[in-house]
Amino acid sequence: MPLLDRMRALFARKGENEKKITFLSERRASLNQQRDRAYEEIGHLEQKDDQLQKEFKDVTSPVTRRRITSQLVQLRKDIERRQQLLQVLNQQINVVSTHLHNLELVQQGQSSRLPDSEEPEFVMTRPFVPSSSDRVYSIATRFPFSIISRTSSASFLP
Repeated sequence: MPLLDRMRALFARKGENEKKITFLSERRASLNQQRDRAYEEIGHLEQKDDQLQKEFKDVTSPVTRRRITSQLVQLRKDIERRQQLLQVLNQQINVVSTHLHNLELVQQGQSSRLPDSEEPEFVMTRPFVPSSSDRVYSIATRFPFSIISRTSSASFLP
């Protein structure tokens, strides 16, 4: 029986989209949480940067100024690294969201069965015959405006 169940699962493929959708939704939520934490960390680092800048203005000793300067340089490098991490997280979120959207579209298409083109209500009973105004419009779109303006549109009609 387990072999038969596996064969059915292989050919039925039911539930795969639902599993993928739940997995991708969870993944997107965790990436969003990581992104929020990274934004908070950048906020704290920027506050520390402001604090060090104020200390630098208040201090007159050259040794202390060098120390604060080296701390500021290191802090700004950390901020740049966090911003790079944010860029990667945003790209991952975009990829996951796009894939999730595509799966939801597939699921929506499967849930609402599209009619077959050979069903009787979709077979055309008579072909489309363009009217004379359709012909004038199609001729007018093919020729430059200067030619059309010199001749009357009635001369194009058969």
